Amino acid sequence: PWSWKDLLSSIEPEPEPAPATATAKARRGPHAALHDAILGLGVTPELVLPEPAMQRAFARGELSLAGRRNVVRETAGDAVGLIAERARSDLKLRAAIERFVATMGEAAQAGKGGDADRRLYLLLDAALAA
Repeated sequence: PWSWKDLLSSIEPEPEPAPATATAKARRGPHAALHDAILGLGVTPELVLPEPAMQRAFARGELSLAGRRNVVRETAGDAVGLIAERARSDLKLRAAIERFVATMGEAAQAGKGGDADRRLYLLLDAALAA
């Protein structure tokens, strides 16, 4: 016969997840720290700016910069506002955002870079302009 005690004692605990290392972050890309900072604000770019909105914003360069920012604000206005507010009070974060936007601007508009970086570019560019 079996007992609950025997059954429960035979269950192996889940292993602890490995801590994020510099190597793991590097594999995620050069902008992993900025992505993590935005996630730390409670903003998940993939959720607040879904693929259709991102495609509309990058519609083959048909939209002006202001038009692109409007698409982002209409879709992810709360997230843009939150990022903009934090960037005003955290100068280190603001500097990182400004560097990222300056670095990624042309590449993102040309369709270069991964979707995660292009999506983050749209959100951060709109936040800086807010």
